[in-house]
Amino acid sequence: MAPKPSRMRIGFETVGAIRRDHHPRADIDAFERPRAGFDPDAFSIEPERARDRRPERQFRRDPFDPIGIRMGSFMIFPEAELAAAAYSNVFRGSRDPLGDAALEIRPSVRAVSMWSRHAVELRAEANTSFHRRYSTEDDRGALLEARARLDLTRRTSIEALAAWELAQETRGSIDVPLSAAERGDVETRRAAVSLNHRLNRLALQLRGSLAEFDYGPVATLGGGEISNEDRDYTQQEVALRASWVLKPTLSAFAETSANIRDHTTAGSDGIKHDSHGTRHRVGLSFGDAEAPLHGQASIGYGQQTYDDPLLPSVEGILIDASLVWRLSGLTSVLLTARTDVDETNLAGAGGALT
Repeated sequence: MAPKPSRMRIGFETVGAIRRDHHPRADIDAFERPRAGFDPDAFSIEPERARDRRPERQFRRDPFDPIGIRMGSFMIFPEAELAAAAYSNVFRGSRDPLGDAALEIRPSVRAVSMWSRHAVELRAEANTSFHRRYSTEDDRGALLEARARLDLTRRTSIEALAAWELAQETRGSIDVPLSAAERGDVETRRAAVSLNHRLNRLALQLRGSLAEFDYGPVATLGGGEISNEDRDYTQQEVALRASWVLKPTLSAFAETSANIRDHTTAGSDGIKHDSHGTRHRVGLSFGDAEAPLHGQASIGYGQQTYDDPLLPSVEGILIDASLVWRLSGLTSVLLTARTDVDETNLAGAGGALT
């Protein structure tokens, strides 16, 4: 009987019905391992990689993390945190600092799918604080968030995010009026969707996002009210990110994005602060959940140009980092840094690099 003809493909050797891959085992695992459908931390649902939350969640992990409660095809993770805080300058003033103490309560619950394909995560959080002397500084925050991942193939997926958040402005912010008697509410609504595709070592992400920022009215020390309508704005953004896997625990990436910001009304200077801008970043993502040091860091350049020529453009170097250093199972250090062009309602100023 004549022998069967053999076929050869790059990286493989055909011997009967057995194929041997000559790539290192680490590379095989990185590129051929099926995606996990069940992920308690939903690490794979990250439509906005610049806001990657994985390092922070790894920072908060400890050996006593709850294992969750099984409910049908979902795992439920309820949690509550109690904390005490002391402030030497609760109003963050430049003179005559006033101290205070507060009790902080942060309940939360997450529901994560356990499907073999696709993934869904639902999250609800609350952030409340009770100050002993100055109740105007109490926090009354909340977050509702939904994330989803649709696995089209092993290498292609669509990810989406929708979130609503309520928080209070930080004392000492340059845009907070000096006459404000309380901290104003900031309501944020965000939606994002991304298309992800992997080609061997190359990973591509195309994403778009929409965010609305609404600043609530605040009472003044004189009994009046500041509407803050001139600070409300909407931001649209589109971005393209490319990552190249140097090895399973080290990736280099480049990202470019463009945005448009539309304000509801003109500012106190009579100028509408509408603008458009670009961001360009390059960086490294390294380590994994078990590595002592992991996270990502990038450097880049950003520019925001205002439609009204009376407002100067804002541009500068962007530095972003989110790094976790695990000293032991119970001790870890988190380093975060983020630079961007923020909006301001100061007369004659378009924005500020912060």
